[in-house]
Amino acid sequence: MDAIPKKKQKPEERELEEKLFEVASLEAELTQRELDLTTLQAELNVFQEEYLRIVGARYAKLDEIKAQRKIWGSTGWGRTICMGNSRNFQ
Repeated sequence: MDAIPKKKQKPEERELEEKLFEVASLEAELTQRELDLTTLQAELNVFQEEYLRIVGARYAKLDEIKAQRKIWGSTGWGRTICMGNSRNFQ
């Protein structure tokens, strides 16, 4: 077999080849980072749903307790029971 002589690259051709390699590397990195971003967004979405489920339920319970306190406080029963005054039980 005859050896095919390599064509000597001009500096511009070598620079172009290097730039194309750099672009390909950057595109691969961008693709990976976009995948990472999508994964993190999905994980954040799951966290937010779980947070709202747990904390939302607790806020609903807190609102219920506050409403009950308001009702009990307006009738005087809350203070009477808490203070141990038995006059209102006669």
